[in-house]
Amino acid sequence: MKNLILLLLLAYSYSPVHAQQVPDYSSINGGTTEQKIARANEAALQSATYLLAMPPDTNNQDVKDAAAYLLMWMAATPDYSFELGDAEMELYGSNTALLAVLLAAMVDYEMNNPVNKDDKYKVRLNATRKFIAYAQNPANKVTMPDGLKKAAAADKKGELDKYLASFDKE
Repeated sequence: MKNLILLLLLAYSYSPVHAQQVPDYSSINGGTTEQKIARANEAALQSATYLLAMPPDTNNQDVKDAAAYLLMWMAATPDYSFELGDAEMELYGSNTALLAVLLAAMVDYEMNNPVNKDDKYKVRLNATRKFIAYAQNPANKVTMPDGLKKAAAADKKGELDKYLASFDKE
């Protein structure tokens, strides 16, 4: 899993990604280990919030930086874990900019709902709902992949959990 995230990080950093308020990543260094971890976690949440507030623009350097930081943090944090399965891959299709937004939704949910951070089903369901809302916002100008369209339709019918569960191998 960490190798996948690192591979995606490298691929994303080579693709072309400027605007709102991104974290000051240089402020993470210094202090005790606990202070560094707290600042790194805060920067991850700020990066996720930023990505969820911006259109998926791979020519915007701030968006690229936020996505790259988020991926590095996700691969390195011992306090949170993230799973990308078949359902998640279906949601973003082959669009790496949308992958960054989906990962931001996962980070946002886990960090804002720490009691549920280890419940992969709640994380997936709630992150997907946030991702659908993001994609349906006309300001983000998202062309939804087929899997995301199907997820949005299932969510509208109150069946998103069933749609996502259909990707689970038994």
